[in-house]
Amino acid sequence: MRILRDPSLLSYHKRVVRSLMIIFKSMGLGCVPYLPKVLPELFHTVRTSDENLKDFITWGLGTLVSIVRQHIRKYLPELLSLVSELWSSFTLPGPVRPSRGLPVLHLLEHLCLALNDEFRTYLPDFTIFIESIHKLLLKHRLRHKEFEEIYARSRRREPLIVATTATQQLSRRLPVEVIRDPVIENEIDPFEEGNDKNHQVNDGRLRTAGEASQRSTKEDWEEWMRHFSIELLKESPSPALRTCAKLAQLQPFVGRELFAAGFVSCWAQLNEASQTQLVRSLEMAFSSPNIPPEILATLLNLAEFMEHDEKPLPIDIPLHYKEMEFEGPRSRRMDANPVAIVEALIHINNQLHQHEAAVGILTYAQQHLDVQLKESWYEKLQRWDDALKAYTLKASQTSNPHLVLEATLGKMRCLAALARWEELNNLCKEYWSPAEPSARLEMAPMAANAAWNMGEWDQMAEYVSRLDDGDETKLRGLASPASSGDGSSNGTFFRAVLLVRRAKYDEAREYVERARKCLATELAALVLESYERAYSNMVRVQQLSELEEVIEYYTLPVGNNIAEERRALIRSMWTQRIQGSKRNVEVWQSLLAVRALVLPPTEDVETWLKFASLCRKSGRISQAKSTLLKLLPFDPEVSPEDMQYHGPPQVMLGYLKYQWSLGEERKRKEAFAKLQVCHIPLKRGFSHVSIDTWLVVLPQIIARIHSNNRAVRELIQSLLIRIGENHPQVCNAPVVTIASFSRQLLVITSKQRPRKLTIHGNDGEDYAFLLKGHEDLRQDERVMQIEVFEYALENTEGNDLSRVQKLIDQATSHENLCQNYVGWCPFW
Repeated sequence: MRILRDPSLLSYHKRVVRSLMIIFKSMGLGCVPYLPKVLPELFHTVRTSDENLKDFITWGLGTLVSIVRQHIRKYLPELLSLVSELWSSFTLPGPVRPSRGLPVLHLLEHLCLALNDEFRTYLPDFTIFIESIHKLLLKHRLRHKEFEEIYARSRRREPLIVATTATQQLSRRLPVEVIRDPVIENEIDPFEEGNDKNHQVNDGRLRTAGEASQRSTKEDWEEWMRHFSIELLKESPSPALRTCAKLAQLQPFVGRELFAAGFVSCWAQLNEASQTQLVRSLEMAFSSPNIPPEILATLLNLAEFMEHDEKPLPIDIPLHYKEMEFEGPRSRRMDANPVAIVEALIHINNQLHQHEAAVGILTYAQQHLDVQLKESWYEKLQRWDDALKAYTLKASQTSNPHLVLEATLGKMRCLAALARWEELNNLCKEYWSPAEPSARLEMAPMAANAAWNMGEWDQMAEYVSRLDDGDETKLRGLASPASSGDGSSNGTFFRAVLLVRRAKYDEAREYVERARKCLATELAALVLESYERAYSNMVRVQQLSELEEVIEYYTLPVGNNIAEERRALIRSMWTQRIQGSKRNVEVWQSLLAVRALVLPPTEDVETWLKFASLCRKSGRISQAKSTLLKLLPFDPEVSPEDMQYHGPPQVMLGYLKYQWSLGEERKRKEAFAKLQVCHIPLKRGFSHVSIDTWLVVLPQIIARIHSNNRAVRELIQSLLIRIGENHPQVCNAPVVTIASFSRQLLVITSKQRPRKLTIHGNDGEDYAFLLKGHEDLRQDERVMQIEVFEYALENTEGNDLSRVQKLIDQATSHENLCQNYVGWCPFW
């Protein structure tokens, strides 16, 4: 269906339709559930294709009708509309008229056979054409025995539908099994062996196709996957899969997507030796360092597919089989190493972004396996502060150089995650020179990030020089991927940042493109698994796009109105974009670092304040403070007392929230006292606002009197009391209370089925209300206000306007968010 939807693959559409017909014939009535997905695409393709393909698909639709028979009834309106369009094209002028109408007649013929007696109603409409057809036959000296019999019956005014010899012959001649279908029979396909259900799998061909011992490069593995998937489809016992083999030759993604289905269909018919050899080939593929990620994902999906089909392959999928090992009898007898298993499970679950599962495994291990926490476990659980303390303690307690280096690298990872750039920068400077090349390679991305955030560009350039530059010509010449650096886009991305800083924009754009190429393969593979797994790569893609926008921002001319509008648009896009990203400290930190190249934090205060709030709510207290200090010209903690809280109001409010989050009693009291000082003038100013100001928004105030916030309720109550004191005329009668409810509800026949409710008041009057369930009354309130405004503009006479206002006036009572009572207007 994907090929059929793609206009660029028009040359393959005929092959797709042929395969569909063969698949449906092999499935019989089992294809009926798939009609909603297939028929709309076929109808659309018929309408948009050229004449040859149009005839081909129309004939195929006739074949499909002969297969599904009466189940085509649901699609008759669309099908007959299509027939009408095709038939009407025969009235077009000669040059554009279709050459033949046989496919349309073929489709109609099979519709007649499929629906049978349902055509009885329309026979009187056909009778008027019999004489005209008879004259045409005479004119062209044609004889048709069956039609002559029908003509004779119509002349004698006898019923046309009887079990005549002609209809019996027609029925015998056109059963589904023996229809000669040019859609299928006009081309001999070596991969389609009819509906041979006894097709035997050729073990030798599959063993040869699956042989993986000679594969070493990325191109080798891509060819291996292409050839192996095609052979699996060719040898499949399923006719539906066999017919897709030629499509897989034309479009490799077809074979990739049907790889698991083809493998499962062949697996059961292979002998034990062939199965063993195929498993060995798959293990070679899994262990190859050069296999492309998308092929690896296909093989992992195969293993999962086989297990769902209750034919598990003897191949370890890390998470699943580690879980089996953890829960199995070996771990309970402590024959296995529980520490290694627990660490592996924590690592795998974190890679899959299943952090809760990782925490649960650790908790279980502590409670039942008496396992002591390791430093790396804190890191894998993203408990960065605890991990930093553990690594610091480990580094101070050992003299082994290898263990010291391991602990130091752990400290660096923790400092990078906590965005403590100054400490990380100093640590990298201390250990960079004596470190081995392999250690430098691991340190380089973190060190470059720290130098970038500290503004030490020369130091950053030294660190980045150890990373790949993304030059494909160099990478092809390397013998092993291990020698090619970190294997990610870090090197190219950091080089692009440095070039932007040095105003070498053309070179920077080149490195941005290199970084995209580095990301492309990995991103494509991870997206196949889940969006969550690919999210970090998506963030890097967004960084690259925004780096290009930074270059554009830099290169726009200064003082030009159009350029300033473009700059404003870029800033607006950045604000909206980051609001749509995940509320994650690392994600926001990555995006803001790129924007800071051109837009200092003081020029984007609102976004940086939200980032500081995110850090605070995520437990990153020190990072929240460092972010706030970027927005202030001083550190309030070390500045003179009379200058401590002088700054932009919104930034100082954020700083006071940070102080409160520290949990220290003194800090909290200090923050509260400062806010109290601000609150007193605000409260005093609130009372100075003219009471008449609130009359305009009185309906909105009353609509929010149900608020769950006690402070808001008390504020509204005090305001209403003040309004009543200043405008006592609004309280000209006692409040009517409810005496009882009417026992009858009138249901109004509209979409939401509202009820008319009558309440008996204590004043002896009846009050009608409209009960609207599951709707927010405030939306109706806005609509009514707009209508009042419209009526006020349209009607200038006082009487009309007062009547409209009386009509719109509502007595409302907002019971809760789910039910609303609207005052009833009897004359409406």
